[in-house]
Amino acid sequence: MNHSIINALNLKEEEIDSIESVSSFHNEDFLVTLKLKDHICPNCGSLTHSIKDYKIRKLHMKIFIRFNSVVYYK
Repeated sequence: MNHSIINALNLKEEEIDSIESVSSFHNEDFLVTLKLKDHICPNCGSLTHSIKDYKIRKLHMKIFIRFNSVVYYK
């Protein structure tokens, strides 16, 4: 199941910290947490791994035929 989510999001396994699932009658929801990685600071242009704020994004996806899926990721 996790491989389907990873493929649908076009990610690699080493980029993912965790995947949690919550099932209900017709829905299968997932919370995907990505690993921290270095990026360029928008203010000073230096390389950093600190993040000021985390935002959870919501994607409606049809990963499985029988279930509606919502993927939340941060």
